Amino acid sequence: MMAFAGDRLGDDSYKQRAWQTFGPHQGNLAPVQEVSGPTVLTPVEWTFTNTNDLGQRLLNIIELLQLAPDQAP
Repeated sequence: MMAFAGDRLGDDSYKQRAWQTFGPHQGNLAPVQEVSGPTVLTPVEWTFTNTNDLGQRLLNIIELLQLAPDQAP
């Protein structure tokens, strides 16, 4: 919504804020957890995410690239 508002109002500060809000600091969708014990042969690190979260994140990236490509990191 922030990038959409910036596009409609012609205000780049909204677009920059949209990228900052979404930004690279949100690298993982969920915290990485170690899975160990009798359920696995060797301990592994695993991120528990679902396809809905990933799909929504990718749609947000597409929207930001369309509305605010010049402000992309």
